[in-house]
Amino acid sequence: MAPALDAFPATNGQVLIEKPSPALPEKLSPVPSDNMSPNDSVDISPHSNTRSKMSGRAINDVPDPKPSEANGTTTLMSTRILEIIFDYALNKFDDSRDRLEAGRSRFIEVLNEFIRAGSQIDMALPAFPFKSANKVYKALGFLPDKAEEIALSRLHNMCKRIEEIYEPGANVVIISDGLVYNDLLSISDRHTWIYGQALRAMGAEKGFTNIRFSRLRDFVPADSTLKLPDKMDEISYVANATNFRRFILNKFGIDGLDVDQLIATDTDTRLTYQGYRRFLMSDLRHIFTLGADRNSTAYKRETKYLAKQMLVRGVAFAGAIKHNFPNYLRLSIHQSTGEHKVSMSLLNTKTGYTTPWHCSVALMADGEWMSAPMGDFKENTRMKVVEENGRPSYFREMTEEEYLEDQRLAEEAAKLIEKPVVEEPQEPERNEDFVQWEGLTYDLKNGAKTKRLLDQMDGWLRGGTLTALMGVSGAGKSVLLDVLANRSGSGIVHGDILVNGQTPNSSKSLSATVYQQDLQFSTATVKEALIFSALLRQPKTTPVVEKIAYAEEVLSLVGMEAFADKVIGASGETLNSEQKKRLSIGVELASKPTNLLLLDQPLAGLDSQAALSICQLLRQIGRKGLAILCVVNQPSARLLQTFDRLLLLGEGGKQLYFGKIGLSCKTMVSYFEKNGARLCKADENPAEWALDVTSSTENSNYAQDWSEVWSKSPECKAMKSKLAQLRNKFSATSDLVDDPSEAVHQSAPVFDALDLQRAFYKYLHLEKMQLPAAHPTDVSASWLTNGATVLPPAYLS
Repeated sequence: MAPALDAFPATNGQVLIEKPSPALPEKLSPVPSDNMSPNDSVDISPHSNTRSKMSGRAINDVPDPKPSEANGTTTLMSTRILEIIFDYALNKFDDSRDRLEAGRSRFIEVLNEFIRAGSQIDMALPAFPFKSANKVYKALGFLPDKAEEIALSRLHNMCKRIEEIYEPGANVVIISDGLVYNDLLSISDRHTWIYGQALRAMGAEKGFTNIRFSRLRDFVPADSTLKLPDKMDEISYVANATNFRRFILNKFGIDGLDVDQLIATDTDTRLTYQGYRRFLMSDLRHIFTLGADRNSTAYKRETKYLAKQMLVRGVAFAGAIKHNFPNYLRLSIHQSTGEHKVSMSLLNTKTGYTTPWHCSVALMADGEWMSAPMGDFKENTRMKVVEENGRPSYFREMTEEEYLEDQRLAEEAAKLIEKPVVEEPQEPERNEDFVQWEGLTYDLKNGAKTKRLLDQMDGWLRGGTLTALMGVSGAGKSVLLDVLANRSGSGIVHGDILVNGQTPNSSKSLSATVYQQDLQFSTATVKEALIFSALLRQPKTTPVVEKIAYAEEVLSLVGMEAFADKVIGASGETLNSEQKKRLSIGVELASKPTNLLLLDQPLAGLDSQAALSICQLLRQIGRKGLAILCVVNQPSARLLQTFDRLLLLGEGGKQLYFGKIGLSCKTMVSYFEKNGARLCKADENPAEWALDVTSSTENSNYAQDWSEVWSKSPECKAMKSKLAQLRNKFSATSDLVDDPSEAVHQSAPVFDALDLQRAFYKYLHLEKMQLPAAHPTDVSASWLTNGATVLPPAYLS
């Protein structure tokens, strides 16, 4: 048993949980007694003599029933109880009932033993390990919330229904497998402990008297070499976690287990393995991020390896459960053949999100509960987060009246905090600026051969918007950035590139490019790097004081004020990856581009939180009016949705899509699905899915020429119509440069060493710092010129 799967296809991503009513059962008497704390072990040992509620005798003391009364009434009662359990079983597949029926005779035998003994029916459910590692998109936090409460309530209600027809009743023992797998999923032992303790406290508080929880000592006999303390606390739990995992593997593991053979021959194992792979792909993508050292293929290969390691541990843990809970009716949250265990649905949905630690829940306006990833609910403006016990617990859908009132209050609040503009210079409104290209091709000659890197591309960028540029390796993404930045090298460019309907003047600083590599000088400070860029790259006609003032504005915009006087240093010495990326963006902004900001994989090498932070920064920069085109490499769904449009390229620089991404990426996904692509599964990353379906090989069932599909699509015709409208709109606009004398040359993307050192002297002078009297070779900057002496500029003499 392992962390639950959430990888099954969804209908709408959210489906009702409890149809009759969202209300939870009323509180009953607490689980522990008055003198028992949640930390104390609950006696659930299957080897103890369980007493019958009807007779008071131990099970082993109950005499065998007479043949005439045994089979008929016992099996009938077992059948009725099993039908109740089946009501709570996993029912999302067409053959769900057939799978349940496959194990009916086995389940009846187990239930018959309890009924003959007149004892309480014990069921074992390995589940509730810890909250998903994907806190970015799936779960609200690392503690149990309303989703867990609903799941425990569902199990408790199942036992209560059994008690109505069978007096001894039933209980479910939750066997947490968190400590078996948590290290593989980058979950700490401490967080595993905290989650388990909070779950026990929830069961006691809500009166779920038919739910019990196992402890580590239930798996470790007294004569074992692993000695556990009599009373386990947080520190002793963490201290023994590694030893417990080793104990389970050594005692119950199988030496030389051939996992590949097991997957190939055992259906239950294969289903579990496939489920592991699906949920690992979604759970770990924000921990083991894609970048220069890990591409999509490597990530898939690594998650396969992790899934097999989980199977090795799962086999050992299953052996431990069978040894320590031999007579229990076995429940499971995984899809299975149904022959050995009953697959349960903890949240009654038809989506893949049936386990509370992998999703969130929402109370809809009509009173019904729904389950889905946290990110889906957050994107819905009608959803509000509801807190319980001082932390987020679930979402609630506002009624129409509440939603309108909430909008009204938000507008009023916005008016109250609006500050009157008093003689402040207005920023130029550039949100109506457009950069467009039509029929764009780029050919590179290699001897007598010519290779086409961009092939008949069309598109446009609007000021204030963010466009994601994606494509397989060799699709020409970086080439397009260079062509738009007028740095195409020795290749031949055909087609039109227009800025507001006019051919751009190459002497104007229209664009800036942020390259993937960080090209800052390690000995400079953050503030110096921005000032140097402004001094060297803004027009010579701009006063020096204005350049420095603008650099300080950029420092604030990129959120680096706190690091202004920090030396940049080598990689990771003083600035982390996110801060260095912010600085790289700031250095380009300091050149004061007027229309376009181009970025080549700015999210590469960043963790999920840092990548999201950079996307938010780009959105903030976009509000200043620049059009932003950003190369991204298989971003998560949440990151992709921070962009307004997507430009997707195929091999050979062919255009496959240009248009809006849409809420939850549905606009982009629906375009490919309606044109013959396979359906995008609920747990799939839309970006990876799009690359997968458009790069299918000839032998694939979905292989087709997507560039041809695009060229004939209504979306392509609408784009060409938009381009024609832009031409007409700006046809009367005068040329961008009216006076050639005002033209200034755009600096090269890499600093010139001599210019940089002169700028350094200028900066020292402006800071009123005294220069050496004899002006010797400057120690702090001589490395730029291989030790050559550069005299200060004449105006400093």
